Amino acid sequence: MPSDHAIGKPVEFCKTIQAAVSWAESHDDLITLGIKPSRPETGYGYLKLGTTLAGSCRKVEAFVEKPNLERAQDYFKSGNYLWNGGMFVWRVETILRVFDQYMPEMRRAWEEARGVGEEAYPRMTATSIDYGIMEKADHVVTFPLDCEWDDLGSWISLENLAQKMPGAKQAGSVVTGGELLSIDSKNNIVDAPGKLIALLGVEDLVVVEQGNSILVCHKSRAQDIRLVVDQVKKRRPELG
Repeated sequence: MPSDHAIGKPVEFCKTIQAAVSWAESHDDLITLGIKPSRPETGYGYLKLGTTLAGSCRKVEAFVEKPNLERAQDYFKSGNYLWNGGMFVWRVETILRVFDQYMPEMRRAWEEARGVGEEAYPRMTATSIDYGIMEKADHVVTFPLDCEWDDLGSWISLENLAQKMPGAKQAGSVVTGGELLSIDSKNNIVDAPGKLIALLGVEDLVVVEQGNSILVCHKSRAQDIRLVVDQVKKRRPELG
């Protein structure tokens, strides 16, 4: 389970976890928890839902890569797709058996290192479990999560959490650091501790200061910040 997320309804979250655990106890399926989308989102992968197995348990028909905005809107409207939240439930013997089937090099690395984690880890394949296991397996199911989940790994998520952050909403924008002077501007996200940021006639921007660097981007490109980070590391490695 990832650590960088917020869960608005922990009771509902726990109910879904309990249902998934009960299923895993009596089935050899790999369970991935999918999040019911609250908006069209281009920053997440999706799960395409298949047949209903029992209760809320659904077969996962396909793992879908991060879509463009038009496709994300189609997914959202269809109601047949969930966000891939990277949360999994399974029995230990089930996942080990699947590793042996699809990524046997992992066991070899462990055995060659005689079970010493520090030696085994550098020998292991550097790939996510989605690519290495989940997308290949044919017995993957999901339990939809409807618990006001949100990611904390993007600036856009701050807009959804701002109502729970005292003072974050200012002049029609979200400010998590610094002071905002806003004239004919709205729906911006600002994080610049100790600075006065003046915005004139702009909207839907992300303005972030980090050290000696300042990032300005449109919110629609917020998930692409890694492109800037990669270029900064090449051009100004001392800022990396």
